Amino acid sequence: MAPPPPLDEDYEDEDPLEEAICAQRVRLSEQEVCNLWDNFLPRAELIGAPFVTCLTTTMIDRHEMKLPKSLSECCGIEADEEGYAGIRLTTRGPVTTCAYGVDTDGRTNLSTDGWKSFLVDKNLHVGQAILITIRKTNRQGLKMMIVIDII
Repeated sequence: MAPPPPLDEDYEDEDPLEEAICAQRVRLSEQEVCNLWDNFLPRAELIGAPFVTCLTTTMIDRHEMKLPKSLSECCGIEADEEGYAGIRLTTRGPVTTCAYGVDTDGRTNLSTDGWKSFLVDKNLHVGQAILITIRKTNRQGLKMMIVIDII
């Protein structure tokens, strides 16, 4: 019986979380980490790094959504920037237009009304792990497209 072929020493399992910005205290199950692979796109389609977080009561019940400073910085969002973004659940979901602005702490705040409008009929719940990617868009009046995928 012939010996097994040698292992390719240059091969390494890539960890999708190495590319992403993760919120503090986020712990993903093995299944959720596997699901990340299904949602990652080539870097050329993204602005900045993917962001992994879990939905909180602040996001769902108070309708407050803030993107971390590190995400804002790597996406090139300026300190005093304001504008409109599209938000969609998956790349094929309907787009909700949402105003945004950068707070004094450097985090990007999505407007309460826009975020609340996005949440309608999405069946998202507290504790659910999500992947947020910011993508380029050609849609008139929008500076970026924020895509949320359930992990």
